[in-house]
Amino acid sequence: MNLFIDLFSGLAGASSAFVDDSTWRVLRIDNNPALLEFVPETVICDITDTVATLQVIDEWIDAQVREHGPVKRLVVWASPPCDEFSTGFSAPRPTAHRQGRAFSPNMRCVSAVKIIVAELMPEAWFVENVRGAVNDFEPFFGPWVQHHGPFYLWGKFPHVDLSCLKEHQKIKVANAHRHAPKWLRKNKQGQIPLDLSQAVKSALMTQRKLTDW
Repeated sequence: MNLFIDLFSGLAGASSAFVDDSTWRVLRIDNNPALLEFVPETVICDITDTVATLQVIDEWIDAQVREHGPVKRLVVWASPPCDEFSTGFSAPRPTAHRQGRAFSPNMRCVSAVKIIVAELMPEAWFVENVRGAVNDFEPFFGPWVQHHGPFYLWGKFPHVDLSCLKEHQKIKVANAHRHAPKWLRKNKQGQIPLDLSQAVKSALMTQRKLTDW
């Protein structure tokens, strides 16, 4: 049995290639209950409360083991909110710089991911964010491992073939949802495309051994 845990799951793009595969079980966790309208199976939990989040995860893993048997692969994906790290014109950091104010991003979500990964010790883990997060994430996760366009990946995982990943044009996505609530526009703009989810799944399933990398 393979387990995929999607932290800050949003509209669930990262786990989209896994959820309908009978060889995988998926746990999606986010803190926004409004997402239940779009992804009803999402577990609502404040991920920065690592004690509560780990309890949710442990109980879910126990339930999966009872129903499906031993765990073969445990994979964690995390896409912390990128507002704090974005270099976009209206993002907090550039806005502060234009106004001559000092700015330090809130790292609570990032710190929570590090704690959860350290506790679970998954065989593979991914942290995804934007280019502006590179310097802020390095003390927590080391240098980024791979990137394609706006998507930067940190973690421990086999090489992901991103050659077939379609161009993800965030401006077009944002414009397409400009009449939607602001929170939904942000989730849509930051949604992981299915192509990336499929590439990650392929990398995990085709490697010889998880200990080879």
